[in-house]
Amino acid sequence: MRPALRNCRPVLALLAAAVSAGALILVVPPVSNPPPAEATLPGGGIANIRTFLQQCPTNDPLYAQFRNDFEIRREGVVVGAIGCTEPISAMPTVLYTDELIALQAVRTIYYMEGGRNLSYPWKSGSFYDWMKAEIGGIDIRGAGSYCCTSFNNKWYIAISAQGATDRDSAREWRGISNRIAVIGHETRHVDGYPHVGGCPLYPTQTFGCDQTYDESNLSPYGIQWWLNAQWLSGGLNVGYSCLESNEITTIATNHMNRANNDYGRRFVDNDPPTLSMPVQPGGPCVAGTATSTASPTPQATATPSPTPSPSPTASPTPSWTPPRIQGDVDCTGLVTSVDSLKEMRFSANLDISQTEPCPEIGEGALLVWGDVDCSGVVNATDALKILRYLAGLWVPQDEPCADIGTQVPS
Repeated sequence: MRPALRNCRPVLALLAAAVSAGALILVVPPVSNPPPAEATLPGGGIANIRTFLQQCPTNDPLYAQFRNDFEIRREGVVVGAIGCTEPISAMPTVLYTDELIALQAVRTIYYMEGGRNLSYPWKSGSFYDWMKAEIGGIDIRGAGSYCCTSFNNKWYIAISAQGATDRDSAREWRGISNRIAVIGHETRHVDGYPHVGGCPLYPTQTFGCDQTYDESNLSPYGIQWWLNAQWLSGGLNVGYSCLESNEITTIATNHMNRANNDYGRRFVDNDPPTLSMPVQPGGPCVAGTATSTASPTPQATATPSPTPSPSPTASPTPSWTPPRIQGDVDCTGLVTSVDSLKEMRFSANLDISQTEPCPEIGEGALLVWGDVDCSGVVNATDALKILRYLAGLWVPQDEPCADIGTQVPS
């Protein structure tokens, strides 16, 4: 019997402090608006994102239109009926499926504009209609998110299946907004835009960056930065400013950190501006007031039929195998403190940025990505073991689990 790790609390406390510091938590002025009961505004738009996300997209009046505009597949197979019960927060995690999350993301994209005349810098019309013109649907895959696959002469973006923790987080705005940003990123690849290396976040890697931030011609990571900037400022107002002040702080800080730390550092030249906390994060609370125009109705379009050859070269279909180096969570080829930090952020249910096509932490059924000690789950013990390895301390591993830092079968 190998000795167990003991007295971990001081180390975990330090790790928690590091994660908190990395999250750059800021305080915003208290907001006195109580959360309203309404989910949508009379004239269109989201009044309260928490209430909105408790509702099943299958109960939405536009459910049939959403399913018609965006076909949902799983490993290439068309998905039939999608189960959902309200409130969504009460659903068992196993029933809150990737298919349901994809449908909820589509519904949120439609309503988040709320009849506001928002100008998108890289296109005309609504975000929803732009997506509908680019892709025929979403294919949920176990091998990471990428562009593209083709069915019936239409492009489909592949969105990675998620583990239980990520699916749980998608019941709330922080999780579903991250999913929306990924969907926008992959949809942009239909027009090309290959990834490059050499940006501040990934200076030595081949991919993980875009060349230039150009707001008139946004690249995939540029779209993710821009969306988070708009959600922070309220340019895209989804009603999180109607929540309690601590929730507003958490959500706004999350958008600011995504923009500044995850996406703003992914450009080789012409970085986007560094964002600061606005006076009124998320925009004004407009619950109960009608907007000037109705929410844009999805047009009964003929879905575009681009020729699926040649395939976009931006994001070739990945073929990932189990980790080559035990403990290399972010697929850099090395075990570093970043791997430990990502494990801790995952354990704390915080957002984690992975370079495509590196799998998301917690993905997989038999082999869980990021499970350093082969326990079947990713938790703080995995992060602690990586730290012990980096400190040159002995790290116990139960056979046949490979030692951290060693080559594993591919």
